[in-house]
Amino acid sequence: MSYYAEGYYCQYVEGPCPESEVYPTGDSLFFAYPSKPETSTDAIQGAIQLINDNDRLNVAIYDWRDLPIEGRIIFCEICKAVRQSSCVVLNITKANFNVLFEYGFALGLNKALWPIVEEGIEKAKRSYAEIETLTTLGYSRFTNSQNLYKKMSKKKPWAKTPSFTLPTRLGESPTTETMGLLYLKSPHNNEPSLRVSEALSLLPLELITDDPTETPFQSFYWYLKRIGKAFAVLINLGSPEVVSIEQHWAKCALVAGISLALGRRVLMIGENITLKPIDYRALIRNYKNAAEAERITLEFMSPLADSIKALRGETAGHFVGRPTISTNILGDIDLGDYIAENEVEGLSDYFVETPIFVDSFEPQFKVYVGRKGTGKTANFLMLLDRLNKDKRNIVCQIKPKEYELYELLEFVNIELNVAKKGYLLESLWKFMLYSEVLKTLFERISRKPVEAISASAEKEVLRYVQEREFIYNKSFTSRLVEVVRNLCSSQSEQFDIAISEILHTGEIGKIHRMICDCIGIGKITNFTIMIDGLDANWRLGEDYKIMADILLSLIGAARDMWRACKADIDKMKGSTRVSILIFLRGDVFKVVLDRAREPDKLIFTQLYWPNVDSLVQIVEKRIMSSLGQNEGKTISWQDFLEPGFTLKIMAGIIENNILFRPRDIICYYQNVIYHARSRGTSYLTKRDFSSAMRDYSEYAFRSLAAESQPYIPSMADLLFEFAERPQVLSFDEANTVMSEAGIESPDFTRTLDFLLESNFLGYGIDDYNYKFPTSPPEVELALRRALRHSANRDKPRMFKIHRAFHEALAIV
Repeated sequence: MSYYAEGYYCQYVEGPCPESEVYPTGDSLFFAYPSKPETSTDAIQGAIQLINDNDRLNVAIYDWRDLPIEGRIIFCEICKAVRQSSCVVLNITKANFNVLFEYGFALGLNKALWPIVEEGIEKAKRSYAEIETLTTLGYSRFTNSQNLYKKMSKKKPWAKTPSFTLPTRLGESPTTETMGLLYLKSPHNNEPSLRVSEALSLLPLELITDDPTETPFQSFYWYLKRIGKAFAVLINLGSPEVVSIEQHWAKCALVAGISLALGRRVLMIGENITLKPIDYRALIRNYKNAAEAERITLEFMSPLADSIKALRGETAGHFVGRPTISTNILGDIDLGDYIAENEVEGLSDYFVETPIFVDSFEPQFKVYVGRKGTGKTANFLMLLDRLNKDKRNIVCQIKPKEYELYELLEFVNIELNVAKKGYLLESLWKFMLYSEVLKTLFERISRKPVEAISASAEKEVLRYVQEREFIYNKSFTSRLVEVVRNLCSSQSEQFDIAISEILHTGEIGKIHRMICDCIGIGKITNFTIMIDGLDANWRLGEDYKIMADILLSLIGAARDMWRACKADIDKMKGSTRVSILIFLRGDVFKVVLDRAREPDKLIFTQLYWPNVDSLVQIVEKRIMSSLGQNEGKTISWQDFLEPGFTLKIMAGIIENNILFRPRDIICYYQNVIYHARSRGTSYLTKRDFSSAMRDYSEYAFRSLAAESQPYIPSMADLLFEFAERPQVLSFDEANTVMSEAGIESPDFTRTLDFLLESNFLGYGIDDYNYKFPTSPPEVELALRRALRHSANRDKPRMFKIHRAFHEALAIV
């Protein structure tokens, strides 16, 4: 049945694809390659001629340079050539954007692919090396026409068969399985990027975000799964002025090609982009400023969101059951997303409770700290969900948007001088925290029937907020800026003191009393303030000291507020439990500690996963949930593992190769299952776990490279310096690597500590064993054992690179 008959959609022509009835009629190859360098072009064209001259091969050749494009839509001719080819040959040596788009398009049409890379081109000049893990496809090397011709004659790429399981292609309308938006963010969080993100967050659809500041490139499997859930794909190319933007554009070209072939609605936006590759220039819309970026986005997305909203209304109330379990159980497993923000709806079905999570329900002031992927956001979301289910709880969630954080940083950096920052920040934070709680109370009271609002304390809250509607209708940071600017009627020497006194004796004092009075008259079980996202996308660059001061002030203000509220509510002899919980990223909190005058007084709890069993339980619960099994049932791994491959052996592989984080274990198992499915088996084998290591290793590398420290010029450059080195290094060898990566000698100790804390390096605790600790007590013990061993043997300290990074860095 043809694509056209099915109504498969093409965004390029905004309707059914006119070439969808074209199919291969025999062995055939389509060659996609850039015109430069000419030496590569000469080699490819020479190989094409040799294939054409060999009558025994009987292979039809389609060369992009010979396509009949005169008077026709160029990409439609490329589409036709790709469709009538049994295999597509692509020169991806320099990751040309047109070629990568065609690569993705051919992949989305389920064509066999044969990537080629020219020998002799320096690895540093081969952009494809940066995005190779997007496809997990290997490539063939060539040097000249004869060499390429001989390889193709031997390997016969035209006889290859596709090995991908692709999402369903779409027609004119969304389906119940495709009601989301896949959003590829810009790597630069400037004002247009922030405005686009904010606009998308307000649309009535599931937003699936690929954030390059978190991980520059996801796996090919990740993109396929997310495209499968999306009706539309929005790609922000960002600005051509951003450093290393070419890698982002290469990823975008590939994903756009896949999405177009699968019938998704595709829009690519960019800031003043003059270079528009001919294959997809019709999909790109330029913007000059933030307002224009937002307008273009909404013009494209609003009608699509309306279609999805209408479909939701049609299916409302209809039971959508779990998928019927097939005989090949691996085909029914969906582990979901390893990024908690993309799994909000399903997270409660398979969340694993830890002692730290259970402890968070106790009345307290606490800062929870976790590295990327340790479950910080998942804990925040699940705690919020549990508390909100009980109407006797008052929960104030504070999670500013990205643009608000940017606005706050700019305001503090530009409009408050050094003296004012030091004196005022804590007062400003107190006002922000109190005003957010008051706003939450106002919204809670407003939902009551008018006749049910009898208490004077509640009426006072309603009257107070309504009189200041111009402030309380503003966003989190805008409210702070508005209040401060209203108070700055003079620029006297006593300016900072005046504002602090007004905030304390005026606004803050009144709000504190109103909050306590409202809680005192109600039967409130828990009064909880939860703060998250204050470190989102704040880079640790030149502004890191200001950022650390802002967060330090927040912690101090929140602690004071907790003490004051707890004391006054306790005086009312009520049973309300008061908590303020702050969730911060580990690498950011480390900088905060460095800036604190008394870091020992910053009490915090570190999120960690102590053993393999707890991690495997995460996978087990997700498997059971995806198969529709009742909660409480346990998984039998022998139903999934090949004979002789036991749970104990599997646990050993995890313990020795994977970083102890939920995000890592989910990512790894996604790739394991993907490789098993690709082989068409109904069980997991050692081979699948081994094959998945390459993909996972690249993920682990990219994830760590995305983290930042102010004393490390480039995390990626530092990690690359460890490439192709021995897995065991001495203290002096580690210092040499850091020096070659551009780290200044005064920063060696801090950099080494970070590499140990991130588990990139492990401690040598004796002559043969290395420890990669996951909890604070384990860190202390491993350090003591390492120092003691080094002193007793009069040898330098030794370190080992974690196996999670070996394949990505070709560690020997």
